Amino acid sequence: MYPWLRAAGVAARALASPVDPSQQQPLALALRVWPNDCDANLHLNNGRYLTLADLGRMDFFLRHRWWRRLAGRRWNVVATSVHVLYRRSLDLGQRYRLVTQIAGTNERFLLMEQRFQRQGRTCCILYVSIGVIDSRGLVAIEDVRTALGVALPTPPHAAELARQVDIAILDDLDGTST
Repeated sequence: MYPWLRAAGVAARALASPVDPSQQQPLALALRVWPNDCDANLHLNNGRYLTLADLGRMDFFLRHRWWRRLAGRRWNVVATSVHVLYRRSLDLGQRYRLVTQIAGTNERFLLMEQRFQRQGRTCCILYVSIGVIDSRGLVAIEDVRTALGVALPTPPHAAELARQVDIAILDDLDGTST
């Protein structure tokens, strides 16, 4: 079940505490593992990591005021792929931070890095490729940069990672997959 109450709280706090969108600074959410987040082993369920990462991205786009700029053009943000590495468990009742930042871009997608951290140690890291779409399909990354009014980073390692994470998505979008 989607954590609607948590999402509403994250959205309210994000709208009340904007940051300078040109800085693209990493943002952190302080969270706790609740019983409905857990699997039978009483630790954060692997699927719940993905759901909670949604909240981190929502917080990032709302606080940087990017959501408003994209929505004004009738553009939507969608996750196109996720690469996840689980390192340590987060157990029932434990507090942790979810740190979200832009890692870079490739020719088509934003690449976001999200880390679930407890006591300064990374428990899980996700690389999420983000597509911006309109009624015609995928919006060109240059148009996204212009709309956001920021210089999105394009470090070589991030572009390569985005290509590796999105290889199947890119094939499908190009119509070259069989």
